[in-house]
Amino acid sequence: KYKSTPQPLENLMINVDITKDQGDLSSLHLIMNQVQGSFGNNGRFDHIMDVYPFSDHKTNKGETNIQFSASDLYASFPFIDEMALEGAFEFSSQYQFNMAQIENESWDEISVLANLKGDNIVYPDESLVEYKVSKLSANIEQQNVSVGLENVQYGRSFLSFVDFKGPILPYLLGKAKILNGALMARGKMIDLNPWLVDEAQVDTSVAVSTSDIDLSPYHLDYEFKTDELRYDEYDLTQVQFNGKLKDGNLWVEKMEGIYQSTFLQCNGEVSNLSGYLNEVSNLRMDFACSGDEFDLWAYMSSEENAQNVAEKEAVEPFRFPEEIDM
Repeated sequence: KYKSTPQPLENLMINVDITKDQGDLSSLHLIMNQVQGSFGNNGRFDHIMDVYPFSDHKTNKGETNIQFSASDLYASFPFIDEMALEGAFEFSSQYQFNMAQIENESWDEISVLANLKGDNIVYPDESLVEYKVSKLSANIEQQNVSVGLENVQYGRSFLSFVDFKGPILPYLLGKAKILNGALMARGKMIDLNPWLVDEAQVDTSVAVSTSDIDLSPYHLDYEFKTDELRYDEYDLTQVQFNGKLKDGNLWVEKMEGIYQSTFLQCNGEVSNLSGYLNEVSNLRMDFACSGDEFDLWAYMSSEENAQNVAEKEAVEPFRFPEEIDM
């Protein structure tokens, strides 16, 4: 039973030529000159294909273009669970292959070029906090994948861009044992509180997954910058660092930032990431930090009430996420 009656596919036009030599099934040739139509309110698709379905080694090729919004999908395909996703999308692809490559799962021999674009994407998570992305771009060229996000917003956090590049397809298809790639991000303000909140503040009415998080071998080089980084009531500005993320360990190099009047520099390592995410081991952090100065007055007092110590309000201790070894 569907939630609603689907809107029909409209303006459908199909043009297919079929040729075949007598007595030779492998010569069957399907030429799809035109497969076009519309769906939802503004969704459109356009597909052409040249294929030999019963030949192992003859070359097949095709091209597909789709333009749609999230509302077009829900209107025409009501069996898709509606998740209040919003946004407009464009997808285009070109591909070339033969049936032997498909049967033998020789994915690295298949020629693929694909692009996905998205605008004004909004997606609420299980806690109904909205993720917003003004622009999405994803590109696949043979085995290499690049993904770019612009103006990413989550709660109070805002990232100007997030970019990833790497040969991800061999890893996803089981041809490569290690994921290699480069990750770069630039933020205006990053609020860590939604992820590192104290357990007592977690809304237990929201269902969470109890499945183990499987982090297969990976190796990512990353670079990160943000104008502001916030945890609890602590604000750091002009934060930047780079390093690598490899098999559950995060190496941080040349981390710099300003807290109050102190310019901080740190290098270190965060380990046991996968065990910590699976709740089977503590997170371990080893850092060496230095600063150009430490203003104890800024850290330990408030100018407006420092004159009268008796009237000073109690200050909450610094809160670390639970189960972290320092």
